[in-house]
Formats: sequence, structure tokens, C-alpha cells
Amino acid sequence: MKVLYILNAAFMGGATISFINMLNGLMKKGVIPFIVIPRFGPTDKDFMDYLNANNIQYYKAFLTMSALHRPHGVISFSRFCLSFCSMIIKKVISTFELIHIIKMVHPNLIHTNTGVISEGLYAAKRMHIPHIIPYLASIRSRVLS
Repeated sequence: MKVLYILNAAFMGGATISFINMLNGLMKKGVIPFIVIPRFGPTDKDFMDYLNANNIQYYKAFLTMSALHRPHGVISFSRFCLSFCSMIIKKVISTFELIHIIKMVHPNLIHTNTGVISEGLYAAKRMHIPHIIPYLASIRSRVLS
């Protein structure tokens, strides 16, 4: 089974270490992983060495988090509007980048490792591929197709 994993970070933090532990167990069971990491942001040498040592293909995409500061006045509201428009444009670009990656990889399943990145869901729906995304602040996950 080929699984496309979408990560919000490429450095050795808590979520990434948990992801690697999960991935080690799944690869022993025959899962072939493909990973998408953010194009911008810090990348950790240890994480990249892990991917290269295990021959895991990875791709970079323009991923953006679905989070904005709540406005508390006229000036902050105008900044909020600009940030919101910018976020929507970035999400559209990212979704099309993910669709391109999906067409190259042909995964059986897409797993987004965080709830604050929604582009994987939109790309999976467009390509009719099952998608797993964790709830925010919850252990449970849901399958969306």
C-alpha cells in the first residue's frame, strides 16, 4: 500500500519523532511511504538523513497553516483581511501542488499529520482518494473520502 504523508514540519520535534516511530512500524508491515514537507521553514539534518537512509521519497510543497489571529480593532481587522486573502491564495497554490504530486505517486491513501493543514483533504477529495486527518487536540482520527 502506498501512503502519501503530509507533514507541517521537517525537523526533529515531538510530532515528527512520533511520526517516524509510526512510520517505522508501518514500513515493517509493507507500507510504502511518500512524504510531503513544507517548501519553506526549517529542515533538520537528522530528519533528512532518516528519509535518505530509508530510501523514502519526499516532495516539497507550499503548505500553509489554517490559523490567523483574531482581530481586535479596525487596523487589526484590515490586517486580518489581508492575511485571510493571502492564506486562501497560498492554499489554492498548495492544493494544486499536492494534486500534481498525487498524480506522480498514485497513493492508495493520504495522511495529513496535522489538523492545521487542510490542503491534503481538498486534494484527496478532488482525486477521489481516502484521506486521514487527526482532529485538533484529540487522539481520534477520521477517514474522509
